[in-house]
Amino acid sequence: QSSAIGGNCLEKFCDIGIPPPVRGSLQRLAFHRIHQLHSMIYFCNLRENESQPSDIRGNHSSSQELMKEAKMLVDLSIYIACSQLSMQYKTSCDTTDESSSESLWSPVAQSLSIWTQYSDSFQIEIFFIWFFTALCQNQRFCSGVSAQVFRIDSLALARDASFYSGGMVMQLFMKVGIQFAGRFFDSIEINGIPSVKVGQESYNLTTRLAGKDDVKLSHENLIDSLSTQLSFLVSAPLELAFCNENLNLLGRMISLVVPASQVTKRALDAHDRDGPKLLDVLRSSIGIITNLLPKTLIRSSDPYAPCLANMTSQLSKIAIGFRFDDGVSFACSDAINEYLSLCIDHHEKNASMLVELYTQMKSLACDIADDDFSPTALLIRSFIRRINILDRHGSFARTATLTRSCYELCMDFVLDVQKRIHSGVLRHLSKAGSRLENDKVAANALLVQSEIFSFIGNYPRTTPVTNLKRKVQVEESWVSVRAVFDIVTNENVQGSHFSSEFTNATTYFLAAMAATPGYTFQCVSPSKVLESILSMLARSFACGQESPLLDAALCSLIRNFGLPGTKIVITHVLLKPEGCNRVDSAFVTKVFHLLITCANSQDQHQFISGRCKTFLSISMGLLRDRECDMVQLAANIKLFSKTLTTLTSKKELLLLSGREIAMICCAMNPLLHYDVAQKCDANEGSSIFKSCCLVVASLISHYPKQLYGCPSSLFSLLLALLSHILQTDIKNGMSQKALEYAKVCELLIPHKDIFKKHVVGLILRYITALNDGMNPSTKSKIMPSVYALLDMCSDFETRQINAMIDVSSKTLFAPVFLSYRKYYQYSGQA
Repeated sequence: QSSAIGGNCLEKFCDIGIPPPVRGSLQRLAFHRIHQLHSMIYFCNLRENESQPSDIRGNHSSSQELMKEAKMLVDLSIYIACSQLSMQYKTSCDTTDESSSESLWSPVAQSLSIWTQYSDSFQIEIFFIWFFTALCQNQRFCSGVSAQVFRIDSLALARDASFYSGGMVMQLFMKVGIQFAGRFFDSIEINGIPSVKVGQESYNLTTRLAGKDDVKLSHENLIDSLSTQLSFLVSAPLELAFCNENLNLLGRMISLVVPASQVTKRALDAHDRDGPKLLDVLRSSIGIITNLLPKTLIRSSDPYAPCLANMTSQLSKIAIGFRFDDGVSFACSDAINEYLSLCIDHHEKNASMLVELYTQMKSLACDIADDDFSPTALLIRSFIRRINILDRHGSFARTATLTRSCYELCMDFVLDVQKRIHSGVLRHLSKAGSRLENDKVAANALLVQSEIFSFIGNYPRTTPVTNLKRKVQVEESWVSVRAVFDIVTNENVQGSHFSSEFTNATTYFLAAMAATPGYTFQCVSPSKVLESILSMLARSFACGQESPLLDAALCSLIRNFGLPGTKIVITHVLLKPEGCNRVDSAFVTKVFHLLITCANSQDQHQFISGRCKTFLSISMGLLRDRECDMVQLAANIKLFSKTLTTLTSKKELLLLSGREIAMICCAMNPLLHYDVAQKCDANEGSSIFKSCCLVVASLISHYPKQLYGCPSSLFSLLLALLSHILQTDIKNGMSQKALEYAKVCELLIPHKDIFKKHVVGLILRYITALNDGMNPSTKSKIMPSVYALLDMCSDFETRQINAMIDVSSKTLFAPVFLSYRKYYQYSGQA
């Protein structure tokens, strides 16, 4: 129906028998009545649900009459709105009639969620014809008042999130939008002759464009409009219900992508001003294909989809041809991956789809050359990565049905690709480090190998290898893993002249190997893998970079390698001939934290417990380091806090004594002094304060009896924390600090019989700050902590505080104490 917006098809709406001055008023009156009817129908349905069976027939007939009236008024309103659209087309946007400034489509757009419940699909399609027509208006060609009003209305509607929430509306959104995208074919010329019309099949055009160098855009193109329209289509949610309609839409978009890519390539080579817009059109077109594929269903009666047969090879050629644009390459990769998921879902109905897809991807792996490896590697890597993801989610059928199992087909494909690209990967890896371009190609090659080894390594763990041929194939891959591992680790030892891209690829490779330890340990010695990961982790830590992948890899090996792996890790980080400097101390603390977190066997715990005091001594050295800057100091204290809170919760590793707890509290006390706080910004100061509070809270929770023997150290630290808060400005994170301090104070309440006499000093410090003058914001933020401290005091401590303060302090503290007695103090049940 999209062709109905042009030619004589709209002229019949020009004269509808209603004078133009009253059309707007009549339409608004109709929509007002539709809203009334909508409410009446709703209450009729409620009454019908609550009525007795004998009354249902009367209520049902009344609601039917109301719905008939609503449908008639919707038909009239759309008919009136179409008269303005047809008049605009007839006058070619040159009318100066004042009545045209009143948009008859604005009420239709505003009441979209109401009237669509009483309309049919034809009326919704007419609305979308107006929507895309107005949205794609080009200001260079149409400057009429009504056209500008239409465009404003359509843009306002497109930016409204509720517009995309209607299921019935969204079912037709993509259909009409893709029909409008077909207008792109009107803008293509071959040898100066227009190619095809909008309503014709675009497959013939794709065939005609194959191998043509004289393809160009006509001067009447609407590339700006098409780019705007496709950008909305690619970001819109899809609600497509019919499988045959989905395939038709998908076929239209696939046939649009090929000529779009050729025209875009020619425009970019000629430095045409429309080149960037055409590039957006190409990205959006491929993105729409990606969105359509998950919503597409292939009927069992018609298992073959001709439009999808060559889609993979076409998108692969586009990705390689546009290797300079990552957006196009990633869009093509996403579309191919969604098609892979579709083929796997329909494997039991039609196994030939998956076989054909693998055949096309294998041919892509054969075309590896030095210059073309990067785009090819991107497609292959993302494709195998999707296979890995589907494997982890259990999407493969492990048992064979009528044909070979989907999992076995995937395994054959991955092993075949491994054989095809192995020599090329080793060649590219051997060139890493010489130039930046070589590092980029080597990084892509290493990422491809990582995905391949990840899938092969997961195979023995999830599927017992009973087939002798398959067992031999898996064992043959060990040689490839060993060769890649030797090149990567040997190159990394020689220096730091590699690009960050190649270093990140190496990190990913080691993490992929650690994720499948059973397979990895068959290929490479476990000690070599652990030492390589620790070396990479130390190098990244020395550069101030966090590496979650290496952390996860080390944790995986600690869990799976058991006591031998734990011994290797501890020996590596402790027995260094040059000793530990401050960077090594932070690294050792980090590794110790990973060890105590991930060790899961009794043998590991026994071995670690004998070295815990050594690690604790090294980690406490981070608190005394004054040579580093404030950023590094905050990071070190945060690392110490995480390590100590984990260690205090695992008493089977180390049982802290009162002396050690006192040393910890005394070591944190200088961090809160005023001179240190002055050097920190708001984020660093908040991080240091929170880390100290976490340590104190952990000690109170797990070692309360040991704290009974060293209360002076504990309350000296609490006094330093309180003084730090009182000296902090409200803009420097005082609210967060007060909240953390309140949590610590509340943990002291269960131990008030022991600690109540030590609380007096904290309250007196607060009263002194009141007497010196306190910001009202600071006073309100610190009040929960003061209430918790007062709750620990008995009558004796209260009288002691009263005796130790002067008259002015009593005047200031009295309202605080009365507020505590009124709102916070527990008085028991009445």
